[in-house]
Amino acid sequence: MTLKSKHFIAIIGSFDRLKDSKENAKKFAENLGAQLAEADLGIMVFLAKEFERCIVCGYIDKLKKIKGEEKLKKIQKKTERPIQVRYITKQQGKVGFCEEKNMPKAFNTDQPIPIEDWEVPFYNTLVKAKDIDGVLIMAGGNTTLTAAQIAIALGLPILAIDGFDGTSQKVRNQLALNAVGFDYPSNSKNKNVKEGISWLKEECVKRTKETEQRNKNEDACLKFFSQTHKTKYLGVSLFTLFLMIALFFIFFDSWGGIFNLLISVVGLGVAGATGAGVRIVVDDSTDMVPISSIIVGGVAGLIVGLVYLIPLLLGGQGVRVPENLFYEAYKFLSAIVTAFLAGLGSDIVFKQMLSHAKDLPTKLQ
Repeated sequence: MTLKSKHFIAIIGSFDRLKDSKENAKKFAENLGAQLAEADLGIMVFLAKEFERCIVCGYIDKLKKIKGEEKLKKIQKKTERPIQVRYITKQQGKVGFCEEKNMPKAFNTDQPIPIEDWEVPFYNTLVKAKDIDGVLIMAGGNTTLTAAQIAIALGLPILAIDGFDGTSQKVRNQLALNAVGFDYPSNSKNKNVKEGISWLKEECVKRTKETEQRNKNEDACLKFFSQTHKTKYLGVSLFTLFLMIALFFIFFDSWGGIFNLLISVVGLGVAGATGAGVRIVVDDSTDMVPISSIIVGGVAGLIVGLVYLIPLLLGGQGVRVPENLFYEAYKFLSAIVTAFLAGLGSDIVFKQMLSHAKDLPTKLQ
């Protein structure tokens, strides 16, 4: 199981309704940012308001000390940049941080949300974003409270700062009451911040492990049911194939040439379908729907089997009269084996044909 290399924390809150000393709150937020950087956690910010700016300021200062400014400037992949910025289209060019001018590659600002109102996409980002592993909440108002409830419903780890005015205190009390089997961390003082961030990271790692294990179990269940479904197709085609062979031998002398020819033709299609059934059971790499593979295999088996069988049915003077059972059985079973092999490789041939068909317009140009 491969765990994520970096976990991202959504930064939610504001100083808009703060009654306490704003200077203390700003210093506290900068310390939060520094501790997030020290814990090697990425951050996701939604607006460049005062609260987010303080978090980013502390984060970048600490990051430069840990990794060095030159190393930060060399980050190439935008998804690996430690600061992910989300904003709506009309805010493009307006949402920015002072640190971004000197450290542009520490920020990913290329994901604007194509909508005019910021509040709805903000909540949707929390709900849909797979990049968010946890949430940090400080102060804030009604929007912060709503975002916190969404995060709680999603089961995201939440660190709610309770040392300042705002709805984060309510959220912290709610989480502390709901905590089972552990003491929810208190973060009212700077000395508790490091412990709180460490707890948040541990919860993110724990949740990631649980999520990946759950996904692994779901994939295993889906694979099991898919394999069962494929095995049913193979079982039906095998039964039908053996039935055709049995009918050929049982009624060879009774039904005559036309009926034997009909059984041969149906048997070729079934043999091709059986070959395709064997392939989809053994090979998991095929991306075709099982029934489609069976149909393609059946058609391939019928065509290739007839190409093999027709020259044997035609003599120099026209259609050959059926001879003894041994010779006719030899022709029939040889054609069945050929049709089976054609069905076995039909997916590969079909994919190559589609690939060549797609490339043909380019070659013609």
